[in-house]
Amino acid sequence: MSSSSNTDEPGAAGAAGHIDALFEALFPLGFAIASDLTLARVSDRLAAALPAARVGEPVLAVFELLRPRAPLSWSLLGRLMGVAWVFRARANGLELRGQCLMDDGLARLAVGPSVNSTDELAKYGLSLGDFAPHDARLDLLVLISAKETALADAQALATRLRELNAREAARAKLLQHEIVRQEWVASLGRLVAGVAHEVNTPLGVALTAASLAVETNRSLLEQATSGQLRKREFERLTQDLGESLALVEGNLRRAADLVRQFKQVAVDQTGSARRRIEVGGYVRDVAESLRPMFRGRSVALELVTPARIEADIQPGALSQIVTNLLQNALTHAFPDACAGVVTLAVEPAEDGGCKLTCGDDGVGIPEDIVDHVFQPFFTTRLGQGGSGLGLFIVHNLAVDTLHGTVSVTSSRGQGTAFEVRFPTVFTDA
Repeated sequence: MSSSSNTDEPGAAGAAGHIDALFEALFPLGFAIASDLTLARVSDRLAAALPAARVGEPVLAVFELLRPRAPLSWSLLGRLMGVAWVFRARANGLELRGQCLMDDGLARLAVGPSVNSTDELAKYGLSLGDFAPHDARLDLLVLISAKETALADAQALATRLRELNAREAARAKLLQHEIVRQEWVASLGRLVAGVAHEVNTPLGVALTAASLAVETNRSLLEQATSGQLRKREFERLTQDLGESLALVEGNLRRAADLVRQFKQVAVDQTGSARRRIEVGGYVRDVAESLRPMFRGRSVALELVTPARIEADIQPGALSQIVTNLLQNALTHAFPDACAGVVTLAVEPAEDGGCKLTCGDDGVGIPEDIVDHVFQPFFTTRLGQGGSGLGLFIVHNLAVDTLHGTVSVTSSRGQGTAFEVRFPTVFTDA
């Protein structure tokens, strides 16, 4: 190979000369590139076939890089050892194909002509005699080196991808938890508004009855004091007073029951403690606290809890499941103020657990999307009351918290039924 510089050290010169001679013997058309992307070594045979290839010339002024398809750089030469490189001479179109080897601060291109016949070789002033006898062992060494380099690159890339995937998965999980938490808060807010509206009715009746009782009692005292109280009037006033007090007592009890139900549901939804509950009664309490959602709608809510089922679970999860299933039915099953019935049933499961079913006779779910309803943010009513998170939360709570399953059956125009199954005894396994 021709050299761009000489050295005063015979040992170094001898070693470099030996490497150059060996490289040129193996690759008569080979060349070397310096870090500034100029030709640092050019074999005699290449210089004869391609006069433009001179030491010091910019590589890209002499050759066009066909492969790899990336801008030529020193770092690229260092990274892609063992892969196929293809250079095409700008002067006469001679294509050289081979591999890049880093040695002695140079990038040596171990290349050979890419031709299909000896006639094509002759077009460039070359012949078969210009190339040394082929040694298959060299190919084997090159293939092994290429495989090891490619494997190392692939392993490094796979490690990087795993790190990025883990980081994005953690970020997505945090975002998902925050969105679910916000949905729970919004659901609890809707429950508070509904219960406040529901409590107003018995409190209003109790206040009116109490006012009537005060007025009746005042009239009774006035007549008794004046000595004009007759027996018949006394009986009428005491009867009115008793009825008023009975109304006060009944409506205050109703308001107290509503507040108690709401308090327990609210505590359960914001906590994660397990306790033993009677499932049917608990579901009934939750459903009753949600009845205000049905006011103003031609949709009836039916509760079916024929058997007593005890369960040691996190009741907040069950409360949220019931809330989301009923809200989902009202939002999606009965659009445009359609009339219908939502049935909430609790019964023993065949495996000894509990089965909760929420069914409706609404419009149903098209077959092409029924398998997607539990996916996050999937909704057919985006911006119309559907967040796409209600059933996703139901699935997470049923599977992860209650250690159960949830499924859906539906067909267009035939209604929808969601079935949640969960064990009644909690185990850590």
